[in-house]
Amino acid sequence: MTPYPANIRLQGDGFVLREWTDDDVPAMIATIDEPDIARYTRLASPFDEVAAKTHLEKGRVNRTTGKAIQLAIATDAGALVGTMVLFRTDDEDTGELGYTIAKTARGQGLAARALRVMTAYGYELGYTTLVLRIDEENAASQAVARKAGYHLTDAPPLADDVKGRLATLYQWRHRA
Repeated sequence: MTPYPANIRLQGDGFVLREWTDDDVPAMIATIDEPDIARYTRLASPFDEVAAKTHLEKGRVNRTTGKAIQLAIATDAGALVGTMVLFRTDDEDTGELGYTIAKTARGQGLAARALRVMTAYGYELGYTTLVLRIDEENAASQAVARKAGYHLTDAPPLADDVKGRLATLYQWRHRA
């Protein structure tokens, strides 16, 4: 697989998407270690220093091997408030996105704005279709998907084990 570019920095309306750094570990923990994020993601819980450093290193390896891009969502003031990930799928024309937003930054439209910017970047990278897989119980993430121009597909839901909980994931699609 072709590596993804290094030093990605995408500017949006009130935020920046950028690569995580070693100095971000404390903020990464504060951003990710919360029950709502633990419930709907595969991220370690509790998300402590060991988990953060492992996540950071995995992100670097995934970028250089072309498996995924893992970015921090930061406000224009520099506060880290979330994560954005773009994964390669088995279909080389399709990318899968995922995101988290810290509790302190929810309800401000930031997740949808960041998702729109990352979606546009996915198309710049050559994807023709971008998808999200959203837990049927995650109404907030479904609202973000709608605001960012994604639509629920007719694809059958995927039953998935998310840390011992059987989750039903629906596919949402965005097309260029």
